[in-house]
Amino acid sequence: MLRLRQPQTELGPDRLYAYLDALWQRRDTPGDVLEVGCFRGGTTRIAYRFLQLTQSAKRYVAVDTFTGFVDRQFEHDRRHGTASRFKTGFSVNSSDMVRQSLESDGCGGVELIEGDITTLPDSTLPPKLAVCLIDVDLEIPTYGSLCRVAHRLEPGGIVLVDDCDPANDYAGALVGYRRFVTERDLPEEYFMTMGIVRGGSPKPDCRVVVHS
Repeated sequence: MLRLRQPQTELGPDRLYAYLDALWQRRDTPGDVLEVGCFRGGTTRIAYRFLQLTQSAKRYVAVDTFTGFVDRQFEHDRRHGTASRFKTGFSVNSSDMVRQSLESDGCGGVELIEGDITTLPDSTLPPKLAVCLIDVDLEIPTYGSLCRVAHRLEPGGIVLVDDCDPANDYAGALVGYRRFVTERDLPEEYFMTMGIVRGGSPKPDCRVVVHS
């Protein structure tokens, strides 16, 4: 079995600050915390321990395939210039490994959900959210995540979409974010290069359709 202790966050200091600040600012906002795309749980561990330090009772749920990118989704993003060498970058992983790592570091309260965010049953996701971090790199799962979670935000809640820096190696996240806000006539907003969607957005059609 693969084993990993104390994995590192994939977020830079600026984006990690943005996420932790969102958790702090919404400590009294009703709803849970959802992280879509947790890889080995580095960011998950930091965020969950931060909630513990602030004595927050919020439920923390993390979703990932735990096997890397979905082939069809990655192939779609090659048209955005995503390099083929990135395809296997997150594939050496497993939900058992991440769960063991979290539990060994006092983060056993994190709920892990294994699957593709675009196809998970609605019932597996928290019905009400205060904060959601989306870090899935590609267009289809970024757009699909927003379709699945934006309407779950409580008033004052927030979604942060990682990899929206135009200079990022993964161009699809920005494409998916811009597509979502444009289709719904929402403001295009950024903080620390993360795309922002705020609570109160119109309820979207949750079907994930990617135009060729």
